Amino acid sequence: ASAAKACLREGMMLCVMAEGVTCDDIAWLDSMGIETVVGNQVLSGDLTLGQALGAALVSDRPDGLIPTVVVDEDLVSLGLCYSKRESVLEACKRG
Repeated sequence: ASAAKACLREGMMLCVMAEGVTCDDIAWLDSMGIETVVGNQVLSGDLTLGQALGAALVSDRPDGLIPTVVVDEDLVSLGLCYSKRESVLEACKRG
């Protein structure tokens, strides 16, 4: 853990790739500036993409809304809006 802290102090990016990572783990790691790779867990159905993303979403707004960039099918940005956490999670379900 001390080596990881030293890397973070130096501005290095750390990434954790482990089996059995929970949403609480993702939230804590994200709060420490550490990325979490959850590919296998999403593919196996142990964790949904929405759950993984939702664990890392943090809002600094008093209303708790999340800044969200809206794009079309060609990934052209249509604008910025503010979404409820539930809306972001639902968008992840629908793709």
